[in-house]
Amino acid sequence: MKCFFSLLGLLALLAGVPTASLEAGDRQPPNVVVIISDDQGYGDYGFMGHDVIQTPRLDRLAAESLVYTRGYVTTALCSPSLSTMLTGLYPHQHRTTGNDPVAGKKRQEWIDYFRGLPQLPGLLSEHGYLTLHTGKYWYGNPQLSGFTDNMGHTNRHGSKQSLGIGRQTMQPIYDFVAKARSQQKPFFVWYAPFLPHTPHNPPARLLDEYQGKGPHAGQEKYFAMCQWLDETCGQLLDFLDREGLRDNTIVFYLCDNGWPGWAKGSPQEQGIRTPIMIRWPGRVQPRRDEGHLASNLDLAPTILAACGLDPPQEMEGINLLDSAAVSQREVIFAENYLHDMVHMDRPADSLRARSCISRDWKLTVWQHPQPDVAVPSWQTPAPKDEVQLFHLKVDPLEKNNVAREHPEQVAAMTRQLTAWWDPARHDHRGGRSEEPFTKNLTYKTVGATRLEMKLWYPPTWQEGGKRLPAVVFFFGGGWHGGGIGQFNTIAPYLARRGMIVVTPQYRTIGQHGVAPSQCLEDAKSAMRYVYQHAGALGIDERKIAGGGRSAGGHLAAATAFSQGFDAPGEDLAIRCKPAALVLFNPVIDNGPGGFGHHLVQDYWKDFSPLHNISMSVQPPPTLFLLGDRDKFIPVETGKKYQAAMQKQGGRCDLLIYENAPHGFFAQPKYYHKTMQAVEDFLASLGYLKSGQDRTQP
Repeated sequence: MKCFFSLLGLLALLAGVPTASLEAGDRQPPNVVVIISDDQGYGDYGFMGHDVIQTPRLDRLAAESLVYTRGYVTTALCSPSLSTMLTGLYPHQHRTTGNDPVAGKKRQEWIDYFRGLPQLPGLLSEHGYLTLHTGKYWYGNPQLSGFTDNMGHTNRHGSKQSLGIGRQTMQPIYDFVAKARSQQKPFFVWYAPFLPHTPHNPPARLLDEYQGKGPHAGQEKYFAMCQWLDETCGQLLDFLDREGLRDNTIVFYLCDNGWPGWAKGSPQEQGIRTPIMIRWPGRVQPRRDEGHLASNLDLAPTILAACGLDPPQEMEGINLLDSAAVSQREVIFAENYLHDMVHMDRPADSLRARSCISRDWKLTVWQHPQPDVAVPSWQTPAPKDEVQLFHLKVDPLEKNNVAREHPEQVAAMTRQLTAWWDPARHDHRGGRSEEPFTKNLTYKTVGATRLEMKLWYPPTWQEGGKRLPAVVFFFGGGWHGGGIGQFNTIAPYLARRGMIVVTPQYRTIGQHGVAPSQCLEDAKSAMRYVYQHAGALGIDERKIAGGGRSAGGHLAAATAFSQGFDAPGEDLAIRCKPAALVLFNPVIDNGPGGFGHHLVQDYWKDFSPLHNISMSVQPPPTLFLLGDRDKFIPVETGKKYQAAMQKQGGRCDLLIYENAPHGFFAQPKYYHKTMQAVEDFLASLGYLKSGQDRTQP
């Protein structure tokens, strides 16, 4: 068997393609360095033929790499493009379609959704890698993506500190590599400098080299910025050589989107095309691939495979080091959106165009975003022709639309585009296959406040058909804040498996000035609404579970155990007790020393679920997921809950996760494990069929 694998590795090397994963004991796991330039045209390198811009270090890297000259990004804006690199998903799948939310929307709901997705740094760190973030990041804390190390909390684009990488210093990378080596761990470096992005303020010594070589001063500054990026890449590559890390380090290079300014945010080649380079000495034969198509969608699955890991099933890219997969790829796809994101659940609301790219042909079909959302003045306006077809081999700048001359080509590529993603069918969710769909309704009005709940239905559900089990999830936030977006990954996961998922709003202390007791009033109202209208909602009233995270877990448990706290005038004959509970690090002890006691000290004995289990004749079976490093909910508290349940003859599956903090289940490291536990628990109760396919959401 050893000889077989050695021969396989030799054949792969001769083909310029390594085996997909490392043979056990073959060598140490490879280190990985990803270099991501920012706002750079695909031809603006010496090795891509630019006759003015000097990029000697990247030219050398290209000579040592497998270079896909026809690489693309999934969309021509930096935040969604970088998000694709982290997740291996299209923007309509990871939901970050633009750089900013529209006015009046908060970025947090996009962050909440994004945190639940499997991400490259987290998957690597889960398998022993130290992972460093530098440069750009749009989600606040890079730990959300699983980076073990970073340059601090970021803002829009990044922080002043993180965006100083390259422009000011490379030392954080050097220090991180030293740390990884001292711990004898493989490392992953994310080098995403703010280069050659504006501000175009290159060092004078570089700008002097381009005086008079551009059509105007602004262009000369951009040329110098490209060379400045090149210098920093050289510094990083030289460091790897000095440290003896060259041979066992994979270096990837690509750009997040194109330039010049009019092409940024455009589906044109200048906006979405980028060279993609992979250097892995002794494993990848240097060569230029001028014909096959590559995408930033491929970054995560390629790296995971090279590191001996199986990419998650939902990643739609291919392993660029797998010659068979590369040669079999016929088309790739791209999306174009407004700069500002309109709606997290409906990516098509800000969709401008979809593109299908083959070897020689490119089809772009333009959409009409919501009319009240403006297109920025710098973003290419939609053309008069809604359907554009270009023959890239003879018309690389896309000047001549030949759609009318080639109707059969348009029809064939349109079918491919629609099979990939049809926003007319799936614009509220996205994806290749049938997806869960949602609807919103008002379940309660308190004064001028309307409280809504969102319902997630399986893709095959039909009104008037068989009633389905349901689970009602309450969001967390210490009763002070939070939102239903916290369940934007859990809800579709369970809906795909045949359940109806309900996520109600409730009044919070921070937004409405209520007390925790009134939060519980709303939770009970929501449960009663679901029971009362189960038939109309398509829900089996015998199988309605409750659930929640943190303080939302408290509300779910309290609807089962706490007496009172009913809204005035509510029909108490309608049930509010769930038939089962799914609790993510729930607040279940509000007694002295317990969470939030100071807020509920006048009524904690009735409010605290832990102290009211003994009052329940038939306590609902419970799944209790808890991390052993939860600073709010000690493991001992979870054990007390389990003991109290068992004393009453109830079932409590208490699952303790090692090294897991509060809210751990939303992290990529734990997400799929916890969702499988939820699925198994619900299947054991007959809410789901056991052994169902676990294709991840």
